[in-house]
Amino acid sequence: MTMPELILEYIKVLIWPVTVSLLLLVYRNAIISILPQSKIKVSLFGLEVETTLPELETITLATLGGRLDSLQLALLTRLADEGPISYGEAGIPKDDRKWVRPLMNAGLVMTNPVGAHLGEAEGLNLTPLGELLMRPRMKRAAR
Repeated sequence: MTMPELILEYIKVLIWPVTVSLLLLVYRNAIISILPQSKIKVSLFGLEVETTLPELETITLATLGGRLDSLQLALLTRLADEGPISYGEAGIPKDDRKWVRPLMNAGLVMTNPVGAHLGEAEGLNLTPLGELLMRPRMKRAAR
């Protein structure tokens, strides 16, 4: 095989991956804007609902009274970054319970052991819903 033929074969093999890569780079903003609109299925108590991540975030935040305060957001971010938080046998401090309770009621955090009252809980962890809610926030922070 001659050198020009070899070069032509390389070009034939590489043209599609290069073209697709360039198109992805050029249209990445359009692709990223479409992704949040993609549908996900959420199954709660045997009921399956199809929704988008922004809708799910809006619904979840509505159960918190419309917004997360700075302490709640800091706790969710810490749980997302570090994983479960241990409080030991003393349980969650009484002063913290008033702002942690809405997170539990919204289904974003759970106690350890599961089902324990806040005063008896040895720790906190994100629920699968909490992880789903925090995933887009963590991706935005990483940019």
